[in-house]
Amino acid sequence: MPLASLSNDPIQEYFADGVTDALITDLAQIGALKIVSRTTVMRYKKTEKPLPLIARELNVDGIVEGTVQRSGDRVRITAQLIYGPADRHLWAQSFERDMKDMLALQSTVASEIANEIQIKVTPEEQARLKKVRPVNPKALDAFVKARFHLDRAGKLEFYKDKRSAQQEETADAVSYLDRAMQEDPNYIPAYVAHFDLVDAANIPHLEFLPKARAALTKAVELDETNVEARLALARLLMQYEYDWSGAEREFRRAIQHNPNSAEAHAQYSDYLGNAGRTTDSGKERELAQTLNPAHDYRMCLGPLRCDYTVDQ
Repeated sequence: MPLASLSNDPIQEYFADGVTDALITDLAQIGALKIVSRTTVMRYKKTEKPLPLIARELNVDGIVEGTVQRSGDRVRITAQLIYGPADRHLWAQSFERDMKDMLALQSTVASEIANEIQIKVTPEEQARLKKVRPVNPKALDAFVKARFHLDRAGKLEFYKDKRSAQQEETADAVSYLDRAMQEDPNYIPAYVAHFDLVDAANIPHLEFLPKARAALTKAVELDETNVEARLALARLLMQYEYDWSGAEREFRRAIQHNPNSAEAHAQYSDYLGNAGRTTDSGKERELAQTLNPAHDYRMCLGPLRCDYTVDQ
C-alpha cells in the first residue's frame, strides 16, 4: 500500500510516494514474490476500504502498510506486514537512517519483509538488494520537487489561460531535474524522469526529445539492470524514434532483468501488437494479466498507446 507521509507538506507527500516506488522496485527483484505494480497500488492511496476487501481485489495475502517521516537529514520508515484476508497483524518494525543512506534503508526494509515471510531469496537477488550507494540529499530533494512540478504540469490543459502556467510548471520540473543530476550525476531516477517530459499528458514533448534520449541512455549506462530505465528507453525508441529493433531489444532486456514485471510484459505486448505479431502479443498480455490480475491489460486505446491502468 502507498506509504503515508506524516508531514502536511505536499512535496513531502511526493517523497513518500517515491519511497513507495522504490520499495516496490526492490521487492519486485525477488522472483518468488508476486508484487502488485505501482500504478495499481497508487489507486488505494488514502483509501478507506477495509484490508480484506483490498486483498481480495488484488488477489494477494500479504499487505505492507507504513509511514514515512522526514526531519532534516534524517528519515524514518515504519512498516508493518498484515495478512490481508483476515486483517491480522504479522510484523512491524521502524527504520531510521541519514538521507544519504536512503537507498540502503529501502533495501533493508525489503530484505526484512522477505525474511519475515520466509521467502527464498537467491544469491543474485541478495546481491542486487545490497547493491546500494549513498545518495546526495540535495539531489533527492531536487528530484522530489521535479516530480511535484511534473505532476502539476500534467494536470493543466495546454490551451488558453492555462498555457503559461503549464509552461512555468514544466520549466520548474526541468530545472529541478537538472539540479538533481548536477548534485549527483549517478542518481538514476532523475534521468529516468526525463521520459515524462516527453510522454506526460498535456506537455508539449518534441522539444524535450533529445534531452530525454540522452538522459535515458545515461541511465542505462549507469545501471544496465534498471528496469524502469529500460522500459522508458524502449517506449521512447518505439513511440518517438520509430526504432523498432532497438525498442524490442530494450523491452527484452527489461523482462530479462525482472521477469515478474507485469508492466514490462504489458508494454512489450503493446510493441508486439503494433508490429503485427498478434499471437506473441496475446501471450505477453495474458502473462501480464496473470502477474497483476487487478488490472485489465487487454484493453488498448489506440496505436502505440495502451491504458495500463484500466480497472476491471
